[in-house]
Amino acid sequence: MNSFRLKTVSAAAALCVCSSLLVASPAGAVTAAQQAATDLGNGDGAGAAAIIAHAGFAKQPVQLAGIIYQGGLKAVARHNGDAYAKAVAYAFVHGGVSLLTVSETFGVAGTEAVAGGLTTEEAAAGVEAIVLTYAAYLRGGRIV
Repeated sequence: MNSFRLKTVSAAAALCVCSSLLVASPAGAVTAAQQAATDLGNGDGAGAAAIIAHAGFAKQPVQLAGIIYQGGLKAVARHNGDAYAKAVAYAFVHGGVSLLTVSETFGVAGTEAVAGGLTTEEAAAGVEAIVLTYAAYLRGGRIV
């Protein structure tokens, strides 16, 4: 029987890393993580997928967690939760994120979200993103 162990990180470490990823670089330039979060918040899964693949985020669950957390906050502020959820599913499947990394990412993002406090709308967008993402993997990349 095959077994595997998920990596665990402390909530404090995850929060520090996720928060630091989204700080603007010198001269006010937008970082790749910030742009990916903005793309997700706008419902642009293709844009976020390209950044995730190109910037090497596909194998970095803590960085992905920061991206989806910030993207979710942006989406809810714009009343764009449904488009955000579909964008996360698309970005992960087409950005080269493995199912194991998806699971790790959602765990870290959930820890960050609970620590930061969630509104009902933010929680709903996050849960929808999780459900649609797993469904996309089970359907061979098709977004429901």
